Amino acid sequence: LRNQMNVWAKTELLDRLDTMVTLFEAGLAREMTRLQRIQEAAFISAILVLVAEALLIFLPAQISVNRAFRRLERRRNQLITSYQKARARNDELQQAHKSLNYAATHDVLTGLANRRALNSYMNRVARGSDEGDVGICLLKIDLDFFKSVNDTLGHAAGDEVLVKVARLLRKHAQAEDFIARSGGDEFVIVVTSRAAPRF
Repeated sequence: LRNQMNVWAKTELLDRLDTMVTLFEAGLAREMTRLQRIQEAAFISAILVLVAEALLIFLPAQISVNRAFRRLERRRNQLITSYQKARARNDELQQAHKSLNYAATHDVLTGLANRRALNSYMNRVARGSDEGDVGICLLKIDLDFFKSVNDTLGHAAGDEVLVKVARLLRKHAQAEDFIARSGGDEFVIVVTSRAAPRF
């Protein structure tokens, strides 16, 4: 009887242990399912937080940075355009300055130096003569009967005569000679030569 009771006790104990194991496994499965749901919820929450940050923080910041870059690009293009316009204007002013300087020192009709340029050149030669002996030869050329050419054939013919005389003077003068039209039908050629220094 005792043995039988022991068998029954062991069997009942084993059955109860089996029941406990089954209950424990069921509880463990429920707990695992609950933990998985918590983990999934935490993962989804983290993704939602990241999306919210992207939408509320990074996206506006990116939009602001893009706008700033576009503004800077527009400003850069404006500055480049302004620089190009200023440079073109500066080139125009330099060209105008050269043209004015040329007009101030040259005869419009013949392109030769005018009286002002002649005076300036003579002053430079005089200043240069302080450094040593300078030989100067000044040739003054007047055209005979030029007034009658203007009166009989007209000013256009007289201008053509002046232009041809200027060409002839340029052709036959030395490269270092200074040729000027001092006014009317008067031309001047200045020939200079520096004497060898004396020891």
